[in-house]
Amino acid sequence: MLTLEMMPAHHGDSILIEYGDEAQPYRVLIDGGTRSSTDAIVQRLGRIGKTVALELLVVTHVDEDHIGGMLKLLATAPELLAPKDVWFNAYQHLFPPDKLGGRLGEELSAAIEKAGFPWNEAFDKGKSVVVPDEGPLPKVALAGGATITLLSPTWDKLEKLRPKWVAECRKAGILPGEGAKPLDVLGKHAPPARIDVDQLLKTEFHEDSSAANGSSIAFLFEHEGKRALLGADAHPGDVLASLQRLSPVPVAVDAFKVCHHGSRNNTTTALVAHLASKRFLVSTNGETFGHPDPEALARIVSSSGKKTLCFNYHTAYCEPWNRMALRQQYGYELELPDDEGNLVVRL
Repeated sequence: MLTLEMMPAHHGDSILIEYGDEAQPYRVLIDGGTRSSTDAIVQRLGRIGKTVALELLVVTHVDEDHIGGMLKLLATAPELLAPKDVWFNAYQHLFPPDKLGGRLGEELSAAIEKAGFPWNEAFDKGKSVVVPDEGPLPKVALAGGATITLLSPTWDKLEKLRPKWVAECRKAGILPGEGAKPLDVLGKHAPPARIDVDQLLKTEFHEDSSAANGSSIAFLFEHEGKRALLGADAHPGDVLASLQRLSPVPVAVDAFKVCHHGSRNNTTTALVAHLASKRFLVSTNGETFGHPDPEALARIVSSSGKKTLCFNYHTAYCEPWNRMALRQQYGYELELPDDEGNLVVRL
């Protein structure tokens, strides 16, 4: 059994992975959504028990829609989580091992330390979660027979985050959402009135330039022959380069949580082509930035093979893709949340 649950994290990410025995599954939690989505996520986790044992807790990067909810959760209910390891690159992790770097009193760093959680233990007991410039991709085994293959970030992207991290931390802790916005966002746009895939495919691509997004921890998760790619907000060029290091031919995955909530600057036709994926997961309610962008979805639906677009919110941004004629023409289906707003993807 392997399931991915995109919890209601508003315009952010909070993903619960469960695998193994359905009655007593192992669990991995990725991100905590926004501060405003914390109560819903705490409620969901609370249905599991007073304390949720986690094989791994991943905070992919420092944008507010991924880290904000985790900060609030650890401030108000740290006893809810019991992780065996936490993966998070703080300021001291942005420096290659041959360079010295200072350490700021960032909020999440302090919260992890206060909670007494193990931190980046899988990476030589506390070093950076990073893809090396050469050699094999890092591979980590979890209890229950699961494995994780790291795809992002690279040293280059971690180093590019340093000056921005310093500036923003001095102004407002570690929450970029209280300072700079992601650089690839030009403001919220209206939902598309109609979809013309051919025209969308002609749109010139500009890769995401956000330093925070480039530092995202993205990885392949595998269990009993099933495989999911959790893309966080990673830059598509980095993910593709790692996949090509892993295999010269397309990598089969059962699900791909698309990078940056379906931003037009984080999905390329080359990346989609190097993934033989059955499902494409989009985590966002469309607020603030108007994701997913139609250009990104056009690149997905125009790829070969049958596929399913999975949305954890039923919004005006995904509804135009629900037209039967469009679905038949491009050979895809839609999976939407149930009446209670739940979406669990079973692989």
